[in-house]
Amino acid sequence: MKKATEFRWLFFAAAIFLLYNSYRKGIDLSHPVDLAPTWISGRLLVEGMADHIYGNSAYGQTRDPEWVKLENKEMGGQSAETAYVYLPLYLTAVLPFALFTSFKAFSIAFLILNALLLSLFLATIVRPFMRRLGATTGLVVLMLLCLSDSIQECLRLGQNIAVLAVLVLPFFRACMRKGRIAPALLMAGMVLIKPWAPIFVIYPILNGRWKSALWSCLGIITIIGLNFTILPGPTIDYFRLASSHSGISILTFNNLSVDAFLHKLVLGNWMEYYTRFVPAPHHPDLLSHVARGVLSALILLSAYSSPSGGQRRRAALALPLLFLNIFWAHYLILLLPLLVFLFFRKPGNSPAGLLWRALVLSVLFFDSTLVKEVYYLILLKGVSLANLRWVLPFYNFLPGTLVLIAFGLLGYGSYKRGLLQSPWRRLLSQATEILGEFRLSSSRGNDR
Repeated sequence: MKKATEFRWLFFAAAIFLLYNSYRKGIDLSHPVDLAPTWISGRLLVEGMADHIYGNSAYGQTRDPEWVKLENKEMGGQSAETAYVYLPLYLTAVLPFALFTSFKAFSIAFLILNALLLSLFLATIVRPFMRRLGATTGLVVLMLLCLSDSIQECLRLGQNIAVLAVLVLPFFRACMRKGRIAPALLMAGMVLIKPWAPIFVIYPILNGRWKSALWSCLGIITIIGLNFTILPGPTIDYFRLASSHSGISILTFNNLSVDAFLHKLVLGNWMEYYTRFVPAPHHPDLLSHVARGVLSALILLSAYSSPSGGQRRRAALALPLLFLNIFWAHYLILLLPLLVFLFFRKPGNSPAGLLWRALVLSVLFFDSTLVKEVYYLILLKGVSLANLRWVLPFYNFLPGTLVLIAFGLLGYGSYKRGLLQSPWRRLLSQATEILGEFRLSSSRGNDR
């Protein structure tokens, strides 16, 4: 079967399955939690009340009166529950719906869009393994990914992480082709979707694609500049709210970040915040920054020294888990390429190989009842309530643990095979290459 045909079959199979499963499970289209603030903000913009878009505090008690009034009118008294923390121009995608349709119609359209984008992303991940797996096994892997917690949460909550996932892989490819305009445009789009997307500029830097990195930074500056030009007041409000948001620590069950893990270990009563989406006090700033910095540096240094382009790509995708103070469970979508790679990395059916695959699957179905019961039986059997606060953080950090172990094993394997390059030698080689390109372009200019 041709590659294009394989891709189309995988795409349509995933799209049909995701849409049917959403219909079967009866997703509440009247109130997808994470989509509601975007809709209310779009309506505020349409009604000329842009100054109220960022009136709510991030996970706080302050709620803008105009926001609440419109919320009651548009959503039948249901609360949007949180703040809108995206750049103002992101709302341009919402305006046609905010002008002419209802929130439920917008939710349906967004669910279909999400399902199609996720299908595109999953087909891109699975297709390279099809020749080795065969059609039947490939479809089974695809269905498992469709059922995984992060995919289902994305659809249920109305999350936009699928848009970022679809943009980030083409961004990586454009950088490797030494693109200029394409990386800039893709990065600008990613920043609109997720304000923390500039973290992916590390990928062209790791690969020595300095021009692509510079053009990506230009894309970031341009999209922020456009926001200031078109909607200056709301953009200033956005940066105020984003600054407040970046210092918040949420210790709920679905925040899988390194920061949350460390905060749980040092905060004696952290379990009071396990199901409450409110900021937790006494954040260990110094410990968190040092630990996240060291772990990120080790993974990036290992990836930079590796001859494998795939290793650098996987390191860039894993960086948000280590770097962000809030890494929601549905953000694991970004790690699906890494998890699929790890699932098939260990060859054979040895006990070690089966255990490794079981661990990867447990991360895919991290929030499922079956996985919770199995891990609780292993981790919590005989554990007193007083000691639960020490054990539970390690379960919540299971995805992060797997990522750290995987990069440690991959880096050690490369070291044992003598494949790791000296980072200084690699940096010198890249500097020489850049100097050669500069001289070549200068000579061409002189010839003219």
